[in-house]
Amino acid sequence: MDDTILSVFVDESGKFQHPDSTSRYYVVGMVFHRQSDSIAEAVKALDATNASLGFDPERFAFHAGPLVRAEKNFSMMSRNFRGKIFGTTANCRKRRLIDLRFLRYEGLTAVA
Repeated sequence: MDDTILSVFVDESGKFQHPDSTSRYYVVGMVFHRQSDSIAEAVKALDATNASLGFDPERFAFHAGPLVRAEKNFSMMSRNFRGKIFGTTANCRKRRLIDLRFLRYEGLTAVA
């Protein structure tokens, strides 16, 4: 039997068919990671990069929605700077440590 353990993190964004929604899309994102492939060094590098951008790694939580929409703590940051923060996550993907998949729904129709 294969002892490989696959971790899957699933998150969603949007309001499914909600008339007051600011977006007509509902998105489901999934992060896949094989537990046998350590991401410890990549997480350290991510923390160091975020620290160099002025964020305390112990207190900074990466949430893409508010970052992309310039909400909350990101409202005073330029689009370029927010792009740098978003780009810090690319190292894990480049090294093939994680895989991302997204499903985007518009109404009841998947448009992935």
